[in-house]
Amino acid sequence: MSIGRQTRNKAVEKRNLMSHYRPHSRFDDDRLNASRDSADRAVGQLEHLPYFEKRAAIRLLLSDIGVDVARDDADPVGDGDQRPITTVEGRDVARHLFATGGDIYECFNGGHVSTFAIACSSGQLGPVRRAIDEAARGASGPCSRNSAFQSMIEKRETSMRLSPLLMVVALSKNMTVVSTTSGPQFSKLAKLLLKRGASPVAKDVTGKTACHYGAGAMGTPTTVEIVGMCAEATRSHHLYSRDVELHGLNKAKMNGMVGVVGGYDVDTGRRSVYLSEENREVLVKLENLKLVEDNTSSVAPYPPLVNIKDKMGTVALQELVMPESFTGLTRPPGISDPAVTAAFLLKHGADIYLEDVDGVSPFRMVSGYGQLIGEHGVARVIMDHARHVGKEGTNARKR
Repeated sequence: MSIGRQTRNKAVEKRNLMSHYRPHSRFDDDRLNASRDSADRAVGQLEHLPYFEKRAAIRLLLSDIGVDVARDDADPVGDGDQRPITTVEGRDVARHLFATGGDIYECFNGGHVSTFAIACSSGQLGPVRRAIDEAARGASGPCSRNSAFQSMIEKRETSMRLSPLLMVVALSKNMTVVSTTSGPQFSKLAKLLLKRGASPVAKDVTGKTACHYGAGAMGTPTTVEIVGMCAEATRSHHLYSRDVELHGLNKAKMNGMVGVVGGYDVDTGRRSVYLSEENREVLVKLENLKLVEDNTSSVAPYPPLVNIKDKMGTVALQELVMPESFTGLTRPPGISDPAVTAAFLLKHGADIYLEDVDGVSPFRMVSGYGQLIGEHGVARVIMDHARHVGKEGTNARKR
């Protein structure tokens, strides 16, 4: 079965599940229901269009909901326009595009993506490694500052504007058959991309990160594992491509050397640093790196990946609050236990009080559903966490 066909099948399952995502908000129910139905019709009309017509229709749809598509075009290796979507109707369209995958099916079936994207999305570790090594050999100086290398490692493709790392997370959920003898190796592939500098905080056209794709309602054990890697990499990603000075190393002769920070090594928790004096890369612990910029205050760390919002102001934890007993739907086989995924997000610092643009937080969603679903599954995980946080606060005030 092709990547595109499996993507479409999974998209249908995801749309059925995600279309029920409707947190309580200040908007009246009639407007919300009308907005959801309108978005479903607008995105549904795209389904059977030929590729070029569908791409043009998605572009128009994005423009209609306030996305600056020209700005996206001008940023082929970056996140493009990430301004919040200001209307409830626009947010519903964006949710439906995310749920259906836009034109991903047509892009892969029609060969409208790069060979590197195909290798990443199908878990082909060997071809990806060879392509990266070849690009690195052609780079003079640090890869983190080489435009050709960055164009490969961060190129946005499909109308959803997926980076290679986002493709690994998004499309690994759809792969059950591949044409490689060793099978897909998505976790190893994600490690490789992060080590060579792939952004763990890359966003698609709707503002979704690897966390939304991999640790939301449709996350799998593999994608949750990859999100964990990305969450750790995010902690130091603000250093990427920055000049640093090495200090506090046991090898005294290396102290004082200046280099350029590269990717994140998942296995060691270190960052690669390109040393211009020696024309080589070394892996260095974060505590041994010191920024040499005059104004280091401008280099602020990213917030925890699990708390980075999309254009609708939502985080992955909000998707998980939607229980099967409330929606009446069951998740497809292979999907992680939502309660386990919720615990994973909380472990990585998820804020249960973080509100979306409608003023709805995961905690408020649980409170709103409380009489319908009781405290089980994700709701229980969040309520237990709230009690634990409250107890810690009480004990702290007593000290």
